[in-house]
Amino acid sequence: MAITLETSPCSILSLEEYIEYIDRFVDVRDFESIVESGHQLARLALNQGLVQNALNDAVRGFLDKTQRLAYTPQSFIFGRTRDCYIRGNIWPKTQIDDSKRSREAELYSYLMSHNHSFDFVTCGYFGPGYTTRILEVDPDLITGDLDEFVELNFLEETTLPIGKVMIYRAYRDVHTQFPPPELSISLNLMCLNGHDLNAEQYFFNEQTGRIIGYPKEGLVSRRAKLVELASLIGNDETFEILIDIAVKDNNIRTRREAINGIATGRPDLMENLYAKLGVRPDHQTKLLLSHIDLLLES
Repeated sequence: MAITLETSPCSILSLEEYIEYIDRFVDVRDFESIVESGHQLARLALNQGLVQNALNDAVRGFLDKTQRLAYTPQSFIFGRTRDCYIRGNIWPKTQIDDSKRSREAELYSYLMSHNHSFDFVTCGYFGPGYTTRILEVDPDLITGDLDEFVELNFLEETTLPIGKVMIYRAYRDVHTQFPPPELSISLNLMCLNGHDLNAEQYFFNEQTGRIIGYPKEGLVSRRAKLVELASLIGNDETFEILIDIAVKDNNIRTRREAINGIATGRPDLMENLYAKLGVRPDHQTKLLLSHIDLLLES
């Protein structure tokens, strides 16, 4: 299950010292080193000028046009190492107005059960913290289709107050976050390259146990959207690349977008694609776009 780390930080760590520690001692392929790093994140969270200084520098750089702001409405980046990045996440309480509350729930992923394709460490930094319900799924039993049923096992419901450190396991830990009673901020260490970058992240319906979508900010979703865009505006070289993706890529959703893009944008290339995949579709399969699943089975 997601790990709650008992910490007793007695000294403050600067951002530079924290980044140096992560660069030297954290191996994203070694989960124990990720867990152990939580003690250092707790020390960083004692640095109460961290967020204010980062925001001041970003706004100052934005105003004098020397840098661009590296943040979304929810997140801002403190720094990076080769395999990780350090970010702050803002968790506002929701608005009273129903329409604004619905929009904020989507923007901040409130009430949306989801997993992640990477391990990460999080620590409460400011405010009372959000409430989160944590479940577990066996990723080896997931095919990844929309509306697929998966078994979600409840683990715990907890909060992330100041100083609390938690470590979430890639793929297995599913969490649903609820708005905090007051504005809160968490610090996160995101460990990116320890797992298969072709692996999916999912949104789940906790009540039905079914997959209901894919996070738009996930790497696979961004790649699939790029493939779709390329098929709409690409040239001959683009479609050669799409054929390679359709034949060789490890992710089924990216392959599906490539095959669909070729079939709709350059149907004259489908015979070439059939040949590369070693399949002989019948006439009906060619006319209907059902050849996509046929090709994906090859």
